[in-house]
Amino acid sequence: MNIYEICNQIAFPAIEAFCILLSYMILMNKQNFLKESKIKVYIFILFYVTFTYWISTYLPGGLHTTIVTGFIIITLSIVTSSTLLKSAIVALLVIIYLMITEGLSFLITSVLLHIEVSDLLNYEDTRFYFSLAVKTFQIMIILFILKKKIRVFSGLGDDDQGSGISYILLAIFLVGMVVFNIHYATSSTASIILYEALIILIFLIFIGIGVLVYKEKEELWKIQQQYKLQAEYVKNIETLLNIIRREKHDFSNHINTVYALCLINSENTVEKIKKYLDKLVHNIKSSYRYYNTGNDYVDGLLTVKSNTAFSHDIHLDVDFEEPLNRISLNEYDLISIIGNIVDNAFDAVLSIPDNEQKIVSICTYIEEDDYYLSIANNGPPIPPENIDKIFENGFSTKGRDKEEHGLGLFIIKELVNKHHGEIIVNSSDLETEFLIKLPLSKVKVEKDSSGNLQYNMAH
Repeated sequence: MNIYEICNQIAFPAIEAFCILLSYMILMNKQNFLKESKIKVYIFILFYVTFTYWISTYLPGGLHTTIVTGFIIITLSIVTSSTLLKSAIVALLVIIYLMITEGLSFLITSVLLHIEVSDLLNYEDTRFYFSLAVKTFQIMIILFILKKKIRVFSGLGDDDQGSGISYILLAIFLVGMVVFNIHYATSSTASIILYEALIILIFLIFIGIGVLVYKEKEELWKIQQQYKLQAEYVKNIETLLNIIRREKHDFSNHINTVYALCLINSENTVEKIKKYLDKLVHNIKSSYRYYNTGNDYVDGLLTVKSNTAFSHDIHLDVDFEEPLNRISLNEYDLISIIGNIVDNAFDAVLSIPDNEQKIVSICTYIEEDDYYLSIANNGPPIPPENIDKIFENGFSTKGRDKEEHGLGLFIIKELVNKHHGEIIVNSSDLETEFLIKLPLSKVKVEKDSSGNLQYNMAH
């Protein structure tokens, strides 16, 4: 294989693949795609070069454009995680662009140099230099548009994740190509060896793309779960705000009532006001409890949970012997961990008969330089065969009607592991306990008398 053949079979197809990706960046307004997806770019170019060499060797010339177009649509959809429709738009526009620029180049060259197009194609050296000039011209136009940030189309760049059907279609497409090419690849021993080598290479690239797609889907799933956790956090804050608004309105009514009793000044007014206020204070203490956990956000969360517990006749026992400022978890993760495990505990105790006491307890303590957070309930025990499964991705004992309640222990364990902690489950007929073990923070955060944060070394 001489230099001309190498350029025609490898270099020029690689430039075409690069043009396709640059065109995708322009049409989809993805200016950072090359920087963020270098491995995918290399795989796409390698796959494109291999495929075009394959079909140019074993397929009749009339089928090249159609098959390459289908190949570009499917692989571009996988590599860029875009829909098949958007990939088809990009592929067709790029092919039209390449054909128009190449046709114009033929026309301009033949007019200026007064030579026939056939003369350009019949000689290997002239065909090489002409192709080099055309490819350079094509890529310079695309780079100019990209540099000037010219928006060719609007609306195509909206984020829209491609589905797994693209990967399935690629598999079907490649299998079909293998079957179709079998008649053209068995004419000689050398052809068979080359054919098998190409099949192995395509298989390896196909597996590589599959791994990348799987990792992207897994990362996307984690982001979705984090979004759900954040939504749960916002929901708790909104509930707390609604409680504050409602209490503000109720207290306004209570103050007006007491004020009216004072104005009336009837017999035994003082006793009536005292009884009224005693009953009011009792109701407030029964329905809302205010905690000092060492974290203001968790204080608010547990205030909301205490109201939920009161409305469902659940006894919520909270004892933060060691405040949460002894550990270095951020408020977001603390809310997610505590809120979801408490929700699971509420679900568990609500399944026991109404005539039995429902108890959920939360306590903290320090032991051997480790911080422990215990959340327990007296609901039904977890079956022994499920103890090791409850932290698996997708495992749930809840029905569909409770699918949105909580986010699963898998995510909770991920958060605990992120902070170098450990979560242990102990379940019996008397109690089910989720024990979270976390490392102590080297810095203890406290508030002074003015409410300002003080950072002291923990002992």
